[in-house]
Amino acid sequence: MELLKVATDFDDVCVDTQGLEAVAARYFFKKEPHLLLYEEQRAITWWASATDYALNVQPLEGAVEYLHLLRQEGNKRQVVTARDGTFLEKAREIATLHNFALPFHGVGHKKSKAPALRGWDVFIDNEPEKLVDLADIVPHRLLFSRPDNEKCLLPPGVVRVSSWKEIYAYIHQVQDVPHRRPCRKAAAAD
Repeated sequence: MELLKVATDFDDVCVDTQGLEAVAARYFFKKEPHLLLYEEQRAITWWASATDYALNVQPLEGAVEYLHLLRQEGNKRQVVTARDGTFLEKAREIATLHNFALPFHGVGHKKSKAPALRGWDVFIDNEPEKLVDLADIVPHRLLFSRPDNEKCLLPPGVVRVSSWKEIYAYIHQVQDVPHRRPCRKAAAAD
């Protein structure tokens, strides 16, 4: 079995921030999350991501267990997130609290994750637009299904998954059938 380098986003892939943001939207603005103005959404995101209340975030079902299994099997794992600064430190706190034991790479808000993902085999994110510019960089791009992305069209080459069990099965399928691993154009140019 071939070992892989597996990277994942943090928010709404490893932990459920949508639930926390929904509670905050109803409490602070007396609105459902989908009715928030952009400025209100940013305020909620900051509050739910950077304050100590963020420590109430819970891991998504199976995330901790399957990430531990991937490590035990010898696969390299890392979180690549748009968080940086205070937001990144809070994510590390959450991960420690829930025994994730993952290295983090924060790229910053609205910045491409492509430079941080060169040489990685698998990347999992819940935002389809973040997977588009990785087409020639990461051979296996997975969109983690969440309520806000269920109806979106998949970018070419992206596979939709709805649980950590599916992610784990997909990784094992790639590992067990080496000819299914596409070659990396970007790696050849390095």
